[in-house]
Amino acid sequence: MGGGGKDKGKGKGSSNRKPRGGRGGTHPWINSQIIQASESKDVGHLMNVIMQHLPQMNLVNLSTAIHRVAKIAGTDPWQQGQLRRNANLEALLNSVCTALNVVEATEVQPQSVSNVVWSLATLRIVHRPLLQVISLVCVSNMAQFKSFELSTTLWALAKLGSLEDAAPVDKAVFYAAATHIHNNVNEFGFRCLATTAWAFATARQRHARLFRSMAAAMLPAAAGANCQEMANTAWAFGTADFHDDALFHELAEQAMHRLEEFKPQEISNMLWGFATNSFFHEAFYARASQVAQKMDLQSQHLANILWAFARVRPKHPLTLQTVLSLLPLCTQQLQTFKPQEVSSTLLATAKAVGNADDMAPMSATLDNFRQEVLDFFHACLPWVVARLRDFSEQSLANSV
Repeated sequence: MGGGGKDKGKGKGSSNRKPRGGRGGTHPWINSQIIQASESKDVGHLMNVIMQHLPQMNLVNLSTAIHRVAKIAGTDPWQQGQLRRNANLEALLNSVCTALNVVEATEVQPQSVSNVVWSLATLRIVHRPLLQVISLVCVSNMAQFKSFELSTTLWALAKLGSLEDAAPVDKAVFYAAATHIHNNVNEFGFRCLATTAWAFATARQRHARLFRSMAAAMLPAAAGANCQEMANTAWAFGTADFHDDALFHELAEQAMHRLEEFKPQEISNMLWGFATNSFFHEAFYARASQVAQKMDLQSQHLANILWAFARVRPKHPLTLQTVLSLLPLCTQQLQTFKPQEVSSTLLATAKAVGNADDMAPMSATLDNFRQEVLDFFHACLPWVVARLRDFSEQSLANSV
């Protein structure tokens, strides 16, 4: 990189020094100033440095700038609050939009696009003009994206599309991506395919041919997948309503011996994804039940896990054992449950402990019910009555 010489980056005010020229030129020097400023982990300071150089920035500089801002503020609520109150944020985003508009779409580096849209998703910022031009660039330049760049871009677009103030995702991007990935699926590793599957499922974009080709490519690579990737894959295939028994069996086999490494969200997502597709692997479910009972489970995890067991094997002894083991925790955490979670848990419990024959008369007494069940239902009664207006018709029907 040109510009700084031996003293580059040293001392106060280094961000104000002008580059000395040289082979690298101004833009690499600006990048070095952005990166140096980001090391302070202070988004306000970084934004000040960015604004000093904004008029001279090219697209690579701009993508570096927003990417560094997102890495600092994305996981820090206080820093994110500071950023949203920074009047210069809009100027930065508008500059990125302008830079993308003034060049041919096919000349834009996919890495810059990937960095920008990842940053928007990480910061939870919906900038419609910028997203429109990003979609155009993606469709025009699809063949130039590397697997990681494309899967990250799709993840970000799906994430942004799920926000409350978001516009619907651009179907043209996902259609073009589906065709490209299907034709080049062997260039995508398990991680990129898991991310892609999650993106398509989250964006509600159904492409059976793509999921079929992804499943075939993921099957031999499943042994190298980490916990999050396996869980995301099961969840995505369940959400997309695409069944692949061979892939699910391999995921269950690989995950079964590593379940202690799973986070509660991951184990509940994997069970939910399998159950949504009516897939039952007894050894996996049995091990998952044992491991889950030792976890610090929250309301969503509890509801999803119990729903999953009751969905695939409502009268299996394993389901009854799992329900009875987790119900006391549900009772303890009832005040943190959402109406849909309470409804789901009540229905799962009823399936597990009720009569095997739906037409058989119910017992006139409560003597046949375990105390765990009675405690949960007694706790739920006043809870549900106080929140009747919050229940959907389906959730209320499940609860009755």
